[in-house]
Amino acid sequence: MSKIPPSSVRVRHPGEKDINALASLFSDARKDTETFQKRHQLLYREIQISKSPHKFFLLIEYEGSVAGFIRMARSKNPFARTWWIAGLEIYPDLKRKGLGTYLVKEALYAVYHRGCTRVALKVEKTNPDARKFYEALNFKKGGPLFARIISLCSRRKDILMIDLDKNRNWLNRPQNGYKYMGIK
Repeated sequence: MSKIPPSSVRVRHPGEKDINALASLFSDARKDTETFQKRHQLLYREIQISKSPHKFFLLIEYEGSVAGFIRMARSKNPFARTWWIAGLEIYPDLKRKGLGTYLVKEALYAVYHRGCTRVALKVEKTNPDARKFYEALNFKKGGPLFARIISLCSRRKDILMIDLDKNRNWLNRPQNGYKYMGIK
């Protein structure tokens, strides 16, 4: 597993010109045209909505091409100060090269500077690779009572959370030389 050189990576907010590349990230969209068009319409709408203070997208580029994205959404409870990872996609050929870690850390940095103290996500119980990925970033199963109840009630998904105030490892700069852009 070789890491991608930092000089060839860039994180930014997507624009409408990025929708085709983003839609093709989904494996089901690569299989047929109809699914691609549905994903395209969904992403167009999501990018428009993400201009609100409660949602945002970040995409990662490798050598000038879109390599993946992360979607973040703020909890509907205004007092919770929790953001959710609503989706993370990296092109299959570029997985396990540090891009997902870099992108998640950028998103954590961005929500922390918006006053967030916790980030949560739902992970499929049948996806041990995703669980390992997030646990390596110090996400833990459980969290507040509502997260534990959802995890117990769901047969398919667990809730993983990270407390950004208690756990500062996410803020550490990686040893591989990636430079954090500090997107807000």
